[in-house]
Amino acid sequence: MSLKRGIFYTFLTQAPTLLLFFVASLVMTRLLGDVGRGEYALLTNNVVLLTMLLGLNMGFGITYYTAKTNSDARVSIGAATSLLLINLAFIPLLLLVISGSSELTKVLMPNNRAHWGYWGYLYFSVMLGLVNIAIAAVLLGLKQFKALNGLSLLNAGLSAAGFALLYVFRDRVAPHNMLPAVLIVTSGTLTLQTIVSIALYVRHVGIAPLPLRSWGVLRPILAFSLVAHMSHLVNLINYRFDVWVVDQYHGAAALGLYAVAVGVGQLLFYIPEPLARVVQPFLFGQVKDEMLARYKAVARLNFTAVLVLSIILCAVAQWIVPLLFGEVFRASVFALQLLLPG
Repeated sequence: MSLKRGIFYTFLTQAPTLLLFFVASLVMTRLLGDVGRGEYALLTNNVVLLTMLLGLNMGFGITYYTAKTNSDARVSIGAATSLLLINLAFIPLLLLVISGSSELTKVLMPNNRAHWGYWGYLYFSVMLGLVNIAIAAVLLGLKQFKALNGLSLLNAGLSAAGFALLYVFRDRVAPHNMLPAVLIVTSGTLTLQTIVSIALYVRHVGIAPLPLRSWGVLRPILAFSLVAHMSHLVNLINYRFDVWVVDQYHGAAALGLYAVAVGVGQLLFYIPEPLARVVQPFLFGQVKDEMLARYKAVARLNFTAVLVLSIILCAVAQWIVPLLFGEVFRASVFALQLLLPG
């Protein structure tokens, strides 16, 4: 698919995807309340942390090498498979060590949520997340934007439908069981997304995922990925640690309020995603910097759109947030306004 068509169709998909994700987040927040929303944010942040640390940013390397090798993705797929197999065995051991430490458990898990089922949820979510990242990276390197757009729309639709269904039957769920119910919906959505991702992989790629046996072949891909991975680790300090800090010093209720502010602000992240996603494989595959002029134009458009919408959101947040999420989340408004400049 060409660059212009890729951007056009990705933008068409982005609007309903963003709307469905917002509906899912809105319904889920109303189901959980401030305390439950904070507990959910803590668990979700653990999934993101482990995925980021153990994924070694291989998705970036897979996309780069797939786009560079004229659609021959065997080496990239082999590297991803090797990493997945290592994590398949390593992550349970890591979680076992963490769960054996009362201090680490106190930091990473919500109060009274140290049941083995929650640790299982972390393992399940991280592994399926890594599988989806690897498949999406290969499809992106092959410029299969239609498949990626369909996956995004499916994921958003499943989340919205699952939480809407739970909301309809919320009276049948005891308050202390609402968080497990939300996690079941999240796990079900992730499972269906992974099944569809594998089906799309078989259809569009069809290469057997065999692990690499040669360190000489794996090394350049790993080295390339680790350069960007280091920046992710540095960024982790100012982008992810806030969740644990708020939870430790102010509790789950305050974290729930903060999580809503962050979640609403991060909706703006979806604006540059279509352009960045489509431009990336073309930028990787260029020969003589022929994409740089287009890249600069895309960057200016992204910045302008996010800036304008941030100003508008800051102005209307005091009315929108309580109206959508409930009066208990009015305290999220000031936090959102402070976060928007970032």
